[in-house]
Amino acid sequence: MNTQPSLRSFLSITALLLSLPFLSCSIDPDPGERYAIVYGVAKYVEPANALTYSADDALAVGELLHTRGYPLSNLFVRTDTEATKTNLLSDIEAIATKAKPDSLFLFYFSGHGVQWLHNDGSYHEYIFLYDPVSTLSNGGIEDSELMQLIHRIPSKRKVVLLDSCNSGGFIGEFPGVDALPPDYQGNKIDYLKAARKAFVQYFANVEEGDIPYTEAIVIAAGGSQELTFEADYDSSGVPIAHGLFTYYLLQTPRSADRNHDGWITTLEAYHYIRDQIEKNWNRYLDSEYIFLPRISGGPLDLVLF
Repeated sequence: MNTQPSLRSFLSITALLLSLPFLSCSIDPDPGERYAIVYGVAKYVEPANALTYSADDALAVGELLHTRGYPLSNLFVRTDTEATKTNLLSDIEAIATKAKPDSLFLFYFSGHGVQWLHNDGSYHEYIFLYDPVSTLSNGGIEDSELMQLIHRIPSKRKVVLLDSCNSGGFIGEFPGVDALPPDYQGNKIDYLKAARKAFVQYFANVEEGDIPYTEAIVIAAGGSQELTFEADYDSSGVPIAHGLFTYYLLQTPRSADRNHDGWITTLEAYHYIRDQIEKNWNRYLDSEYIFLPRISGGPLDLVLF
């Protein structure tokens, strides 16, 4: 079966770690006022960087959010030439002036992502808006920059959804510790060392870097060193015409309610998306094409729909 996968990164990087959340309870299902910024870029300035379905991803997610209670006045959906850093800053400020602490804020992005090694030896992840991406400072939104942008929103309930390569790197490393078996490459983790690091970071005053669970729940399409894909069809011939992550995200309102309470939480959405990618994609493809979504750890499980 011709799945026609397309890379959502500029780098060829193999899978690394699986990440389990430490989510234990749901808050009041009433989300209060709802706000969302939904961006998707398929046609970049440089034609060689073009994707096929990222703009369609954003339009579909925007429609889903609207039908699930997000007012059009609070919903900013931008694709391709409109999905720029300038507009993102404007949209963030517009919501920051209206949102209240009890509001629910959601940020969604579909497009290119990358992990970059800085001169100081540290790795940082980026998502790329429409702006020219010949340099990272143009269209690239660094993990720490995105964290600072969403920090401007006064809402206490925030969700970030990223359908891009290396997007797991936007998730703060604390307080979660990976408790899964060795990853696809056979690597194992020093759990005690990871736990010590998580403990230190948990009590740190985080002002920059990845998005900590205290700022937002992040669901990423793949790991920090994984490529993610969009496709025409899945391995059984079912039409997809979306990014894999987004395709299954769109199904969550009718398929992800694990406890049948009528609400779809971030953890329920994550489990459904992850299970479907495992069952319908990873099981049939070579290791270079497999990936797994990640979710940030934290004490709360927010209601999405």
